[in-house]
Amino acid sequence: MGQLNYIKKVNMKYIRIIQILGVIAGTATIMVGIFTENAEIYHQFWTGVFFLTFFLILLYTYNAFRNSSKILQISYYIFTSIIIYLLLIVSLTPVLEWLAIFVIFGFMIVILYNTKPVRRTLTIRL
Repeated sequence: MGQLNYIKKVNMKYIRIIQILGVIAGTATIMVGIFTENAEIYHQFWTGVFFLTFFLILLYTYNAFRNSSKILQISYYIFTSIIIYLLLIVSLTPVLEWLAIFVIFGFMIVILYNTKPVRRTLTIRL
């Protein structure tokens, strides 16, 4: 079945929690866009919700994938991302906040690349 066999080894409870946290993080992202830095209290609240939920997503994803031998490199990247993410967020500097966003993008790219379906093409020989 290709690389999607990993789902059998992943605890589905973690996947459900990650999906719920993803919806919350997505909603928080929208709210950060609605409440710009001019509305400081609301902007800070939704930014905090976003970074907290994404931190939880990193933790649950690490727990979900750490026992899967096929995608062990994902868990290494996630663990490294958690450490970098904590260091960047604790500093509370806007520049480092942007670096945390790039860590998030890197995390998504690694997950998308390693869980892409393998396409089989049908070859007709004459």
